[in-house]
Amino acid sequence: MATSSIHIEAGANGYFAHNSRESKTVNSIFDDEKNFCSCTNAQAFETYKNELAKRTEAYKENFGRTKLHSKTITHLSAIVNFNKEHSPKDIKKICDYLENKFDTKVIQYAMHRDEGHINQKGEKIKNYHAHIEFMGLDSKGNSVRRKLDKKVELAIRGGCTMVQLREKNGNMKEFYHDAAALRRITDTYGIPLIINDRLDLMLAIDAPGIHVGQNDIPASIVRRLIGAEKIMGVSAHNVEEALQAERDGADYIGVGAVFSTNTKKNTKNVTIKMLQEIVKAVSIPVVAIGGINCSNVKYLHETGISGIAVVSAILGAAQAYSAAKKMKKLVISTLINNKYSSN
Repeated sequence: MATSSIHIEAGANGYFAHNSRESKTVNSIFDDEKNFCSCTNAQAFETYKNELAKRTEAYKENFGRTKLHSKTITHLSAIVNFNKEHSPKDIKKICDYLENKFDTKVIQYAMHRDEGHINQKGEKIKNYHAHIEFMGLDSKGNSVRRKLDKKVELAIRGGCTMVQLREKNGNMKEFYHDAAALRRITDTYGIPLIINDRLDLMLAIDAPGIHVGQNDIPASIVRRLIGAEKIMGVSAHNVEEALQAERDGADYIGVGAVFSTNTKKNTKNVTIKMLQEIVKAVSIPVVAIGGINCSNVKYLHETGISGIAVVSAILGAAQAYSAAKKMKKLVISTLINNKYSSN
């Protein structure tokens, strides 16, 4: 099986119809290859409903509760990057791994070969990926997501020097508890936890830092609210945005996506040339973001960046510790101008 990566987030029932193509997607621009889906929207929803009932009963019995917490994440969704030669059998192996590793139940899985984007040259670029929908509770009613925290700890032990928590689809109360639990892990190892977008959550858990995008609260306002001691990262896609972020008090600039990624949808890629221009224009560290893995990190050689941000290549790996250790070794050898390479 060729190399692949995986990203896991909170799911929603609407994903079932998207996966089976019973609902349309604007990113569907190819029709030369067939998609695959293990079941229809209705079949997936029926399986989910039955599994949720069983796992809820297990939760009530094992924890002495009368019902699930209203903010419990009961549906998780994995996005898997794959290559042209992958088949449904390969995705089924990942499904089996998830079920065996986390005691979950896969509801539906699909392979999409019709999506992609148009690059700056007007060329259509395919985005081969799969979706796996699975239960957020194990057979005893425990949160599957909590088990994923262990992977973060292994990634830290493998060499990650900063952790960012990002959640777009979950509820805020669950997000708060996840952040607090993650803060305890990062504090243990003495590395900063950065909260993405949510200033209220960052302040609520007193996280060491925050990362904001161009469509979030203005960076200058964020800096005024969090003070001078906290870390603030700002996303930028061009030199003008990067210079403004530096003026607003950013400690570092996040630039991307430098490669295609499924962890951030509807994101335009930033060219290597633009990345280099941003590095030259600002005096603060620049971190490359988006779709970075062990195969393509070499293309960031001589860009002058200070580091990279990685999700799927580490947390999606079977062995997060080994994946992080390998990535750090590649980063140190590739980013020769990285002043943090000795960390």
